[in-house]
Amino acid sequence: MDSIGMASDQVDDEYSRMVDPNHDIGSSSEMNNINDHNVNEEMMKKRENARTIQKQLLEQIKEEHARQVKKTNCFRFGNIYSLPKLNLTLHRELTKHQGKVFNIAWSRDSSKLISISKDQHLIVWDVKKSTIETNINFMYSPFKMGCDISPSSKLVACGGLDNLWLVYDISSKIDKTPQDHVPKIILEGSLGWSSSCKFLSDQNLVTASSDSLARLWDIPTGKVICTFIGHSVEVMCVSIPKNENCIMGQVLATGSCDPNAKLWDLKSGTCIQTFPHLMDVDDVQFFPNDQFIVTASSDGVCRLFDLRFPSRELLQYQNPDENAVCGIRSLSLSASGRVLFCACEDHSVYAWDVLKGTLLEGMEKFAKRKRKDMISAVRVSPNGEYLACSSWNKSIYLLKHE
Repeated sequence: MDSIGMASDQVDDEYSRMVDPNHDIGSSSEMNNINDHNVNEEMMKKRENARTIQKQLLEQIKEEHARQVKKTNCFRFGNIYSLPKLNLTLHRELTKHQGKVFNIAWSRDSSKLISISKDQHLIVWDVKKSTIETNINFMYSPFKMGCDISPSSKLVACGGLDNLWLVYDISSKIDKTPQDHVPKIILEGSLGWSSSCKFLSDQNLVTASSDSLARLWDIPTGKVICTFIGHSVEVMCVSIPKNENCIMGQVLATGSCDPNAKLWDLKSGTCIQTFPHLMDVDDVQFFPNDQFIVTASSDGVCRLFDLRFPSRELLQYQNPDENAVCGIRSLSLSASGRVLFCACEDHSVYAWDVLKGTLLEGMEKFAKRKRKDMISAVRVSPNGEYLACSSWNKSIYLLKHE
């Protein structure tokens, strides 16, 4: 790390020369004799030199960080057995949407899947029958980007460019046309577009918005219970623990373009931990035991963090094509947490061995068949039976292990 310190000193020295008008310049009479053009040219050279040193310093930091992560990985996961090749095949294709499908979410019992599309429809699917249970049309509302279904499967929520969160009751057995559905309640108060949401219960909803805030809502009253302040720009995603009795307590995780992921205390609204990234954090999910989180970033890297230690990064999962600089839009863990699925902006879906950090084979058929389709979200069903992939070609693909 000595070379990093020396490089940092060089950057500081170059900066001091740029900002101090008397540094190595000489007397005022000598300064008057210097041609303005030459001064500007010299300043430009110094700035370029400082930028070069800064880039070199960043590369050295990344290399040192990679070495430290590698040491940790070898110590913790070196003797774990390898997983066999995946055998995921296309089981069903859900095709009723008339626009890009932006997001999907599973019910807790894995019997239902909801999808949100640019066609201004939210559809609740019966997965076993591949039929539509409920079709909601919000005609006069801008398209939605975030959606979720409540633990009882009686409520669904969605939000988008109108800064509102709409909560619908889908428990009624009365047949309704898509236009007949009226929100049970509209949650107002966000000062930016709505990006992501998660039901804590049928009474509480956590949301993320572009106004840099996450909020905890009381659904019956439509009021904000707690506001989570700490991000500086758009909050892109929010996640909650998978178990009610989480070992970390009552917490939630968020990802932002600032670019950090954060862990919050759900009761007080205070930030417990911050996890720095190099670029936007587009997705975050808790590990099945709730002791770790995995993040997806626009720099094309997924990262595994240990919540039991402050900002401790354990592993990185990166696009296997080193020449491809493409972000990761969405991620999802298998029911056991051993496999990580990632949807990348190069239209691919990759699968990783979480413990070993190695790429798994078995997604080739799906990748080749649907290579031209942008995959907007990947979600593993809670029972681990299906991997759902929503696409910009208006379809949702259900993959199953054969």
